[in-house]
Amino acid sequence: MMKRVEFGEYIKYIREQKRIPQGRVCDGICSRVLYHYYEEGKSCPGFWIRNRFLSRLGVSQKNRIAYVHYDEYSMWEKYWRLVECVDIGANETALKLINEIQKCFSEYEVSSIERQMIYALKAKVLLQINPKSDVRYLYFMAIKETIPDFQKKRIDNFLLSIEELYYILAFYKSEYEYYSDNIEKNFSAEMNELSNNVWDLIKYIEQSELDTDNKFWLLYFAKRLENELGIARTTYVCGNNKTSERSKVKENFALLCNIPKIYCESQVIDVYRRKQKNLLKMFLSAEYHQEQYSEL
Repeated sequence: MMKRVEFGEYIKYIREQKRIPQGRVCDGICSRVLYHYYEEGKSCPGFWIRNRFLSRLGVSQKNRIAYVHYDEYSMWEKYWRLVECVDIGANETALKLINEIQKCFSEYEVSSIERQMIYALKAKVLLQINPKSDVRYLYFMAIKETIPDFQKKRIDNFLLSIEELYYILAFYKSEYEYYSDNIEKNFSAEMNELSNNVWDLIKYIEQSELDTDNKFWLLYFAKRLENELGIARTTYVCGNNKTSERSKVKENFALLCNIPKIYCESQVIDVYRRKQKNLLKMFLSAEYHQEQYSEL
């Protein structure tokens, strides 16, 4: 087990190497004064806060030393049981654990990161139970736990962890699914705004100092959502709201999602651009024959 002072020295070293102000690392997590105490070794944050600091600083999982203090262990064990249940699809057990953990929130001092994780895991469970569940509120509340000024400031004003970027991407995805499933309400303005938000997110991820593996997969899913939005917006441009035609395009786009692992990010962009271009041609020409879809 590493000494408390060593953790403070480590995050201070990483932060200074990257020339990141203290306030950006701790924004939405703790006060700047308390963060200063952490760096100086005068206090030690709990497990979840330590990991979030390291994640915001771009430290990969393999370079982190994780330990759980004895007074954190009982809650930590509940969280990991919950994560395991969600992963294997034991949804009823997961919901019971979520309720059990939330009851503990009134008894223990919990971090915003723990509340954030519960919101996000509950959203994931509900989607596993019913893929049509509207989970926008849950993901939005998860984001607000550590990014209180979300939607008030541009995303490049924040220093975000891989987890926070994932929650934002999941929130945008849930918005897209809601708008797509309610196409008769004409959410064209909302789709345009969402598309701009996703593009800003992609630029943020590209310019971030996240560890390479996580950065690649975040970009992969963000660009996939960007392309889905491009197709959906074309539906509005064409003024074509026929469900049968739209479902064929959505069905075909599922084929795009099955792109094998590509290691070069530029290749991902090129593959999507080529395939999206073909799909948009079909939208504009209103040719929706199944044999044409099979050619993609």
